[in-house]
Amino acid sequence: MSNPILSNWRPLELIDDLRPMLLAERSRLNRFAMATLVEVDGPSPRDIGAQMLITDNQHWGFLSGGCIEADVARHGREAIAAGGARLLRYGQGSPWIDIKLACGAGITVLVEPVVAGEAAIDALLSAYVERTPVLWHSDGQTRTVQTESGGQPSHWNGSTFTQYYAPALRLVIIGADAAALASAKLAMEFGLDVAMVTPNGPQHPPLDGISYFRSTAVEALAKIGLDRWTAVAIITHDRDDDERALAFALKSDAFYVGAIGSRARLENRLD
Repeated sequence: MSNPILSNWRPLELIDDLRPMLLAERSRLNRFAMATLVEVDGPSPRDIGAQMLITDNQHWGFLSGGCIEADVARHGREAIAAGGARLLRYGQGSPWIDIKLACGAGITVLVEPVVAGEAAIDALLSAYVERTPVLWHSDGQTRTVQTESGGQPSHWNGSTFTQYYAPALRLVIIGADAAALASAKLAMEFGLDVAMVTPNGPQHPPLDGISYFRSTAVEALAKIGLDRWTAVAIITHDRDDDERALAFALKSDAFYVGAIGSRARLENRLD
């Protein structure tokens, strides 16, 4: 007999960034709905901008501590069928007194039906692939995307929601031992994009879902392109290669550059 508690686990709700899911399912999604947390009054387990992706028979992402997801998914499917957006209020000020928020807050959710191939979705996904930051504007019916480098916070003005989408955080790991593998697996669990550089390493990558490079570290870093959403961790024991990679990475826009090594060698390495 199945365990009634375990049967309620929904691992698909753990998805936090909808862009990879939209990209992966692009060819199979004819129509879907996006539900966005646009307003929060009081404490909430999720920040403004948290999203759900909803289809006729499935949903991904979460907006609360499990209080409203099933109802939001229902509204999403009804919005898909009707072709119109919905603005939902839960908790304080909600018309649905039977749906309680344990945090005691009031939250507003914008549910909008989307048709595959829409220009704004294509622009959003293109920016994701090209690692370009953008601003997304939506009133539930009309959506636009514009390039944005400043990173202004997401906000709702009562009729239009503006969401800042930064490129995915990326970790580049240079190494080949157990520490490098453990770091890569941990980073993937945190939802980071992972690139692994192992000069002259095995033909195939050690983990599914990562980018893999077998060239020299400097060549790989140049090919990857180190922007300000990228961290570099050098986890090898080849002093000459380490220092060439460090010199290259430190001149880049990477927001973090680190290397394993003894403190006794630190001063010489910095010199």
